[in-house]
Amino acid sequence: MKIHEKAPVWLGTTRDELDIAPEVWLPQTDKPFMDKYEENLDMHEIWYENTGLGLVVPSYMDDISSIEELNEIKEEIGGRIVGIDPGASLTSMTQDAIEEYGLELDLVTSSGPAMMAELSKEYKDKEPIMVTLCIRTGLFINMT
Repeated sequence: MKIHEKAPVWLGTTRDELDIAPEVWLPQTDKPFMDKYEENLDMHEIWYENTGLGLVVPSYMDDISSIEELNEIKEEIGGRIVGIDPGASLTSMTQDAIEEYGLELDLVTSSGPAMMAELSKEYKDKEPIMVTLCIRTGLFINMT
């Protein structure tokens, strides 16, 4: 089994190159892919609920509680948001939020594992960091 970014998974599934794409985030996150490919797909039941996506800071950064306050911590986090894959829906949603809220922050994309490695390092050292993150894993259990 190989793990792929979203766009190749959606395309591969519609071309019968992949049999299953178990991670579809609807109604918002994967909407652009669904709109493009839905006539060539069979959708089945929901198997995972109560997830979320967003910008996340560690709990020790208790001076921040809303997106409107992010410019206030710009210097503290080095003027950047550590992101995931450039083609990820969360990346485009973050770029939209940067524009919509007039954030003076740069989104630095790389990969999910690279973002997690940087988050883990900064968290261990209690350094300020902001990342894009999907809330669905044991991450929050493992880091508390």
